[in-house]
Amino acid sequence: MLQNQKNPTFFHGECRFVKEKTLQIKDKRISAKKIIIVCGSRPIIPKIERLEKFEFFTNEGTITLGRMPKSMTIIGGGYIGCEFAHFLEH
Repeated sequence: MLQNQKNPTFFHGECRFVKEKTLQIKDKRISAKKIIIVCGSRPIIPKIERLEKFEFFTNEGTITLGRMPKSMTIIGGGYIGCEFAHFLEH
């Protein structure tokens, strides 16, 4: 786990791979055996007519469920939606 690593170095900004194990971030080139890219995400509640009349969860609420739901519809095909679809499949 990252918190168990000695002296991780954090860089903030847009980046791109310029060759294997090498990133370009602004004017710096960074090479490493292991590179972890963290990109943030926020849940977006779509504008669906009468959605507020039903119980729904974002990814954060789904994590706190006490038991598996009998059924669930996942709206969204991003990586978080796909992860939950895989996790919740019976």
